[in-house]
Amino acid sequence: MKRILPMMVFVFLLNIPSVVGDLLYTDSEKFREHNPDVGKYDFVKDYLNSLSYLKTNEKRDREVTAKSSGALEKIENVQALIDNLIMDNANLRVARNYLKKYKGSPNGLVLKVTDLFIKACEDQIEFNNQERGLFESLRQFLDKDDFKNFDKDKFLEDQKSLSDDKREALKGLLEASLLVNKILISENPDEFGEYVNLGITQKERQKLLKKIHEFDGGDYQGELREGQTFLQGSVSVIREILEDKSWAALDD
Repeated sequence: MKRILPMMVFVFLLNIPSVVGDLLYTDSEKFREHNPDVGKYDFVKDYLNSLSYLKTNEKRDREVTAKSSGALEKIENVQALIDNLIMDNANLRVARNYLKKYKGSPNGLVLKVTDLFIKACEDQIEFNNQERGLFESLRQFLDKDDFKNFDKDKFLEDQKSLSDDKREALKGLLEASLLVNKILISENPDEFGEYVNLGITQKERQKLLKKIHEFDGGDYQGELREGQTFLQGSVSVIREILEDKSWAALDD
């Protein structure tokens, strides 16, 4: 019996207007009110640190699934998948906790991102626990050498349902990252009322670029596009504005 595809890796179709349409401030005064240039570098740095834990999960999920999902009749394969879910949840808790300190931020967009990201992590933790329960149930049958009486169809049906739930929950990760892109924009427009500056210094920009370049590989580069996972798309939208030289730093 084969397991369904790795649950931390999803391909999505781009539908940006519906994802963030109600999250972006179009009124200049509201944008300035909810996005003051306070602590933006520290927040984005910690956000990228959080994403790095999700990257570790995504990479390990692929490796463990490739080795262990082909024959779930083997106890060692099932146990490897259980252990992987435990490690996934440990990293999700660390990623979530990186941002908890920003729940009192004076920046409204930071608060929104924090809430979205924490919820995405907590949802994934809960779904991982449910998936772990499926594998532990399977493990009990294997321990009794009773695999023939295990309800394989129900197992695969439950996995498919969890996969759909995880995919839906991970939309919050992309929504959060699209707003991080907006957080990086300075609250102060130019003399023509246009927003053309980032709310970070050139030195801070270079530090963030160095950190984001740790997400190596072509899937993390270029613009947000069809075929990326939610994590890859999240990195792309932040990388894009940091690398775009048309956005000047505060001290340029």
